Amino acid sequence: MLTKNNWYTCNLKYRLWDKSKDFLVDIKPFEFHKLTFDESVNLTITELNTNFSNLYLALSGGLDSEFILRTFHKNGIDVKPIIVCCGNENENRYAYKVCDELKLIPTTLDV
Repeated sequence: MLTKNNWYTCNLKYRLWDKSKDFLVDIKPFEFHKLTFDESVNLTITELNTNFSNLYLALSGGLDSEFILRTFHKNGIDVKPIIVCCGNENENRYAYKVCDELKLIPTTLDV
């Protein structure tokens, strides 16, 4: 199992095929750098932008997805908002409002 910085590995995949194998875990600590919340968010969205060519965001109309959309926008990173309409018009209204404000055209999925 690969993780960021390869700090954790195990043989679970192999053990699923052969139950006689012992379960092995290896944890390799790495130097931790304490970051503020904003530094952590900016680092994460920069890594996402570096590793993926197309970014999509499920935009619910709640504060958490709005914060993420605004953070991408503030940092000049292209992200495509997706609004899933499943009966909650109030939340959808907030989602469309933030897209209008940021001049983004969301993709709408009607469920």
